[in-house]
Amino acid sequence: MLTMQSHEGRDTTDSVEGHQGLAMGEAVALAFEEGGGVLNSLSRDALAHDLAEILKPLLSTCTNAEWIEAINARLDRLESDTDTPGPRLVRFEANGAAEMTTPLQ
Repeated sequence: MLTMQSHEGRDTTDSVEGHQGLAMGEAVALAFEEGGGVLNSLSRDALAHDLAEILKPLLSTCTNAEWIEAINARLDRLESDTDTPGPRLVRFEANGAAEMTTPLQ
């Protein structure tokens, strides 16, 4: 019984973290696209889901700075086949929007 209750609580936590991770991934993907970032092989929606999968396990165990580092590292890997680097995440604003650097010219 305790195992089942513990499992149910974890499912709820996983669900909340999944939704939060997806919202954060969507904010970054939108800001990345609006900031001039281009990924040849991924749509904005696919990028959002990809970033959400990176963020989900980190949300309850890492700091904001570590989330940003993980997101920027993932963007670096995904952009390896493009000639021009796009913007990078600086911080998440209080309203949930992602603040990005301007891409290097």
